Order: sequence, then C-alpha cells, then structure tokens
Amino acid sequence: MVAKHANMPVAALEYLGGHGKFTILKAVAKHPSTPPAILERLASHKQHTVVVVVAKNLETPLATLERLAAHPHAAVRSTLASNQTVTPTILKTLSRDKDESVRLVVADNHQCPTALLKRLALDQSVWMRGCVAANLNLPLELVRKLTRDPEAGVRGWTISRLLDEKQYDLLELLVRDPDRDVRNQVAIYAAFSSDLKAVQLIAQLATDPDARIRERIASYDDLDTVTLEQLLKDPDPEVRIPLAYN
Repeated sequence: MVAKHANMPVAALEYLGGHGKFTILKAVAKHPSTPPAILERLASHKQHTVVVVVAKNLETPLATLERLAAHPHAAVRSTLASNQTVTPTILKTLSRDKDESVRLVVADNHQCPTALLKRLALDQSVWMRGCVAANLNLPLELVRKLTRDPEAGVRGWTISRLLDEKQYDLLELLVRDPDRDVRNQVAIYAAFSSDLKAVQLIAQLATDPDARIRERIASYDDLDTVTLEQLLKDPDPEVRIPLAYN
C-alpha cells in the first residue's frame, strides 16, 4: 500500500524496489515515479509477472521496452504490444511474433501503423482479421473490403466503424447477411445512432426472419409508427412481450 501511494518519494521507491516480495515489486514497477534505472532492473526479474507490469508502465524507458520485445514469456510481449508508448519498430517486431495472442494485441493497438494493419488484414486467423477490422486506425477502404470477408465474425467487427463513417451502402448488405449474428450486430450498433439511415436499418430488422432479432428491436425506444405496427402483428409472442413493456 505504501508503494502504491501517489506521493511516494523516489528514495522510498528505490528502497522498496530492492524488496523480495513480488507484490511489492509489482507495485513499484507500476508507479509512474519509479526511476528508469529501477524499471530497467525489474525488467530482468526472474518472475515474469513483475516484468509484465514493467512492460505496461508508460514511463518505462524505450530501450527497456525494445529489450522486452524479445522476452521469452508471451504474457510480457503481449502486454508490451498494448503499451501506447511503443514505437512502430517495436510493433513491427511483435507483429511477426510466433505467438498469435501477441499478434492479436498488435492488431488491436490503435497506434499500429497502417502498413502493419494492411499485412495483418491478410492473416489466416479469423480473430486477427476481426481485430484489424475493429482498429480505428484502419483505412476506410480496408474496412469496406473486410465487410466481404468469408467469415461472419470478421464482417461483424466492421459494423461499428461503418456506422461511424456512414457507409450505408454496405450496411444495407449486412442487414440481409445470411449469418444471424452479423444482422444482430447491426441491430445492436444501429440503436446507438440517431441518424435517419440507422433508424431505417432498425425498421428493416423489424421483419428479420430471426425472432430474437425482432425481439431486440421491439425493446428499443423511439420506434417509428410503421415499425411499431409491424411488430404489433408479429406472430411470435416473444416479440410482442417486450413491445408491450416498451
């Protein structure tokens, strides 16, 4: 608790940084005022959970972060990939990591350079392409391309960005996607937009073949009269019940 205190003097952190208890060392490694020399020393600790905290610290020196990119434990490299202070060079190294979990975090990092995202968008892993599709740094033309991905999970990851960018030509296609989960994702994200086109997407989903999606739409506020009347005539009582509560 002392090591976590915001007003810890540097001298006290230096003293506690030589303590043997892992919980204390992790608290020191996390502290924003811990001197670079101590972070450098803790980065070589035998216990990887201590090193993970060093990799996460935004104040860890660049030279130390570069060294951690070659750490033998994947948890350290994965945490490093999420650090918003890492350089494009470090991310490039980690994007070729042998462990997929590390590469996934690179794809999820919004500091990831466009060139790396373009390469990761071609990865065979569905999870990888999904993370790339959700990255706010991905160019719009690649987002549009991923809406035609053969895997439904990847198509679903593009929906939030498509709504933000008002790409309604592709959203119209996804409303009719053969995969129920993709259409459900459109229903979820469209509810957060007050744009007229988004409201029209919700109206289309009120006639979706899947009753669970119609049930979701029936629970939304501010439905227009046409949509309400459509749902009132729904043959499934599980759809009409949330409508009655609405």
